[in-house]
Amino acid sequence: MQIDQSYKENELLMQVSQGDEKAFSTLVRNYSGQVYGFLLKLLPGSYLVDEIANDIFLHMWLRREKLPEIRNLETYLYVISRNHALNVIKKSLRDQKRLKMYIHDDILTETNTLKDKALDLVEEALIHLSAQQRNCWALSRRKGKSYKEIEEILGITRNTVKSHIMAANASIIKYVLSQIDTQLPEFLIFYFFLK
Repeated sequence: MQIDQSYKENELLMQVSQGDEKAFSTLVRNYSGQVYGFLLKLLPGSYLVDEIANDIFLHMWLRREKLPEIRNLETYLYVISRNHALNVIKKSLRDQKRLKMYIHDDILTETNTLKDKALDLVEEALIHLSAQQRNCWALSRRKGKSYKEIEEILGITRNTVKSHIMAANASIIKYVLSQIDTQLPEFLIFYFFLK
């Protein structure tokens, strides 16, 4: 990189370290293209490249007293550009993770509310079933009993158990669908009492 003839790289860094704003302007003018190039390779298409480049030069100005220690300015700029870009990427990933957790918690809360509402509607629907339908359905869906076990417990045939459960499901679905508003997705209803 060619620097204005009045400044050599070391002299430029020394003058910037002593607070020479004109020397700093020259440094920015001569090296900002490289910094932008480094950043665009590391963060292609990022809208943050300008901001990061400005941060890099601000960082250099704020720590200007250490600039004379730099042996190779291009390497220094590459390393500082890389580090700033990696910090931006890490922060972005942390922010995305936080956002996902927030959205997940929000969705979980909403889903739990909908589940509770669906369960309440199923409970209301059970009241409208015959005693045999309610018993067969509860043994099957709540206790996890097989048709054969329900047959033995209630002393009715397997086909009767199946008929009662099918009729109970149909009645529950009909009742719940008649009671829901647009905020309760139908899939939740089916999930709870048909699984």
